[in-house]
Amino acid sequence: MLHEVAAGDLEPNHICNPLRKLLRRVVVLDGNVESIDLSQRRVTISYTASLIRHDLPFDHLVLALGSDTNYAGVPGVAEHAFGIKTLGDAVMLRAAVIALLEAASVEPDPEQRKKMLTFVVAGGGFAGIETIGAINDLARESLPHYGRIDAGEVRVVLIHGGPCILPELGETLVSPLAATSVFSWMVLSFLRPFGGSCPRSSTPSGRIFPYGLASGVTAASETTKNS
Repeated sequence: MLHEVAAGDLEPNHICNPLRKLLRRVVVLDGNVESIDLSQRRVTISYTASLIRHDLPFDHLVLALGSDTNYAGVPGVAEHAFGIKTLGDAVMLRAAVIALLEAASVEPDPEQRKKMLTFVVAGGGFAGIETIGAINDLARESLPHYGRIDAGEVRVVLIHGGPCILPELGETLVSPLAATSVFSWMVLSFLRPFGGSCPRSSTPSGRIFPYGLASGVTAASETTKNS
């Protein structure tokens, strides 16, 4: 639901709850694990800005490490991208889109305006489609507040490295859908993104998309960057 926060359809507090509210019989302490002593059954943690250290004894220890961002080996994404993995990322994405609209509304150079109003999403899975839809909705629905920008200047580009978008659904279901006008509001390119340097995404065929904001979204994680 992060894409809905980015689009402004939902407030952050609508999709999250404090752990202390959900886990009423659990003592919650947010900190960094400094060391684990298995022989003494003790975990040393540090917490707060002043890094207070504290030893916690345990009977049973469960390690749930979560996941790391997977960029699927695409060069340039990690260096030139925001994440859209947390609420903070979604808020930053929204702010970046609005900042580009504000800058483009007073930019006299047509080429620079074109770059500012081009939003690239790399990755056509569920998260990528949701993200590009959120960016498209936010940008276009905000245009009435930026009278100097014509709707035709806004361009959203989806670059996907697989044979079809939404691979989770399978090509049989997606191919007929992609052939209709459902995705007519975006430029669709089945190529690998970010082969060049920021602020442009390029592909092996040499096609280049100068952009104002780009988002790289893999099956496990997502990313976005304001140039």
